[in-house]
Amino acid sequence: MISLWRDVGQECWVVSTRRHLLVYLQLGGNVLMESLIAAKLLPDICEPFECRPVGVAGFVAAENLSKTALQRAPARGTRMKVLKRDRYRCRLCGRRPAEYVDVELHVHHVRPWSDGGATIEDNLMTLCGTCHSGLDPHFEWGLFDLLGTGIEQIADRSAYRDGVDRYRVLVRKVVSRQKVRDTS
Repeated sequence: MISLWRDVGQECWVVSTRRHLLVYLQLGGNVLMESLIAAKLLPDICEPFECRPVGVAGFVAAENLSKTALQRAPARGTRMKVLKRDRYRCRLCGRRPAEYVDVELHVHHVRPWSDGGATIEDNLMTLCGTCHSGLDPHFEWGLFDLLGTGIEQIADRSAYRDGVDRYRVLVRKVVSRQKVRDTS
């Protein structure tokens, strides 16, 4: 993992003691932590939780998504935002109803809902009926590039915000635990 982070120009911390953890929490960044240390110092953080894939390689906690993001069909407002964002045009062939009377627009999950894809704008795109029915297989990795959430943009806005929020909660918990230990 360290070499992967370094290959993309990222540094990381290796946490093997309580002191390393406190330094990491002060400075932030990527971290590798021994599982025993994590289980001992951060038991509530180490428990599994439901998450959904976002973009090519990101994840977001399911609890941070709206109820409509967990439903298969996009809400009317979300559907309209996607259609407007895509200028009422198929992202694959570029056709739109204003120019071709036979075009019917669909809002497509890039990562299929059946594979955990959330019903959010970052996972939806406009396709015409012809392109939508022609997708085989239905999950095509290349569509992420058309959305602008390709591998070069893994740290999308929502995943970044979720990570920052989790980090802040973690810092508060560790600092408060440390204060309790210091006063004991």
